[in-house]
Amino acid sequence: MASCFVNHVFFVLPIATILYGEQAAAPISAIIAIDTTVIFAGTIMGLEFASHRTESGWRVLRSLLGNPVLASIAVGLAVNLSGIALHDGIITFSSFAGAAAAPAALFSLGIILAKTRFLSLDYAAVTVTGLKTVIHPLLAWFLFTGFVDFDPLWRNPALLVAAGPCGAMPFVLAMQYRVRAESIGLAIIYSTVASLFTLSLLA
Repeated sequence: MASCFVNHVFFVLPIATILYGEQAAAPISAIIAIDTTVIFAGTIMGLEFASHRTESGWRVLRSLLGNPVLASIAVGLAVNLSGIALHDGIITFSSFAGAAAAPAALFSLGIILAKTRFLSLDYAAVTVTGLKTVIHPLLAWFLFTGFVDFDPLWRNPALLVAAGPCGAMPFVLAMQYRVRAESIGLAIIYSTVASLFTLSLLA
């Protein structure tokens, strides 16, 4: 997940808006929706299966149904697809709660990284960084230019997303499911620095 989930909103979207205008928000929003519903939700389901692999199928199903993140994604999709109008109070509460998610994740990331030795080479972090900032944009460029004739207004922002740094959500899941959060935290730092060069080349 860290190799393909991007820091869309806080890193790539402002750059794409400056380069291509407000119309760049449409393709990036579409990518965010796909990443959230497919990659993010799929990773959580995989982690739930892995963490309950010794339990019965009913226990696994119950853990999936009781997962608040999966439930919120499912409810959000249902509300959006059905076109139900929400009360302004719900929208205000969701906006406040959603705005706190990224700062809280970054604060936790800082705590973890404060205990990390940057001088020692973390091969997992380097591998994830290479996949995210080199292989991912190369595959996207090969697909968008060699097989599918995309409109440049959609292709160019999508290429920026492919070349962007790792997002913070893999780090959040790593902490929750006790995966190596230190390596993912370092991958976020490494890929953020490396993406300065890859994004400059694409821009």
